[in-house]
Amino acid sequence: MNSEVSYFENVNAKYLSTYKGGGCVKYVVFPKTISMIRKVITYSKNEGIPFFILGNGSNLLISDKGYNGIFISTKQLDKVSIYNDIIYSSAGTKVGKLFNIAYDNSLTGLEKLALIPATIGGMVVSNAGCFGEEISDIIMDVDLLNLDTLEVERKSKNDIKFDYRYSSIKDKYLVLGVRLKLEKQVKDKILETYNQCKTYRKNTQPNNPSLGSTFKRDTFIPAKLIDSLGLKGFRIGGAMVSNKHANFIVNMGNGTATDYIRVMEKVESRVLSEFKVNLTREIIIL
Repeated sequence: MNSEVSYFENVNAKYLSTYKGGGCVKYVVFPKTISMIRKVITYSKNEGIPFFILGNGSNLLISDKGYNGIFISTKQLDKVSIYNDIIYSSAGTKVGKLFNIAYDNSLTGLEKLALIPATIGGMVVSNAGCFGEEISDIIMDVDLLNLDTLEVERKSKNDIKFDYRYSSIKDKYLVLGVRLKLEKQVKDKILETYNQCKTYRKNTQPNNPSLGSTFKRDTFIPAKLIDSLGLKGFRIGGAMVSNKHANFIVNMGNGTATDYIRVMEKVESRVLSEFKVNLTREIIIL
């Protein structure tokens, strides 16, 4: 590995994935600049080593066998600037931090998204959302690193195809930064909406480590199907279908990636058998 870039070896998944279970990653690097990112990707390609772009790991399950490659963390890409009602953020900034900055400047648009435990780069790639809003609703344009050419490209919102938990930049680009268009609003109204969302999440979602929603909510509502089958509380090893929200598989303590997968596959099998519905996974498995 290049000594110019900060990195760690054999990092346990509990430090990389919000599920807090899984195997070890051979290398995790923390580049601070585009130049450093280019060097890491070039090194990985030259050496034939796979790489993966890591945000906050909030929908990432790392196999118990581990990942014999490089995780490129965006954690140190966390610069934020604001001009009138536009916020520019580097990829590694947590959306909660962006909300705080927006709130301090009386800007609305992030309060419904603020509690998603993700970086802004990860949110853009997956078009994350909740409470009827998605990050693509407020995107102006995105700065990207083309993973093939290693050239920087700026794409406007209209140049990117966004759909439910999908963007056309996934696997083709690394998000470097994004410009968000917000609107002026009185702070009391912003805070009121934020607090309503916070209360709802607290009352309906588990506190245990998880990857958020296991399955996409597309044509069907997975939680209703899973709940109707009495699968809340179904457990294998340390992984369990949450008693609070049936679309969450939680780590009850020392849960492995294999435990998670076995619970997930059981749920998929039952739903297919009973309802003839193929659930679509929202999580990423490495």
